[in-house]
Amino acid sequence: MSFTKSDPGHNRPGKRVLIERFTRSERWMHTVLVISFMALSGTGVAWMYIETGLGETLAWPFGGGDGAVWLHRLFGLFLMTVFTAHVVYLVRSALVGKRAYLSGPDSLVWTWSDFKAVHQHMAWLFGRREHPVFDRWSWWQKFDYWAVWWGLLIVGTTGLVMFDSVLTTSVLPG
Repeated sequence: MSFTKSDPGHNRPGKRVLIERFTRSERWMHTVLVISFMALSGTGVAWMYIETGLGETLAWPFGGGDGAVWLHRLFGLFLMTVFTAHVVYLVRSALVGKRAYLSGPDSLVWTWSDFKAVHQHMAWLFGRREHPVFDRWSWWQKFDYWAVWWGLLIVGTTGLVMFDSVLTTSVLPG
């Protein structure tokens, strides 16, 4: 995502500069994540309500209930692959000189200043303090980022357990 702002280096009015917030690979990965999530939503709802008219209608573009199930599983594996690629990307970036991914103003890792910023931001909302200054990522952006991690771990784990229920119950009876 990019945005423009006034260029402090030039005094010409109307002169704007483009600031790149995400790299091309980060934008690509985010786009793939969104597409796979939307596909999982569509196939998952169709699968969940397949015995209703809504479920049958939603499953029709996927070839019916069986098609929705298999596409859901395929997109689930694809999403897990993209997630794994993201983890590898972060670890590689942190090890190859971009320590800012773990600490510093570009970090998505929560620090003590983020907890203080939550308090200051809430106080600002009620007119009790000045608006806090954030680094590249605000506390709520970091919260959203880590919520996706936990969500993917929970949904991915349960999805793997349900991928082949016969195999799962032979390993985990009960």
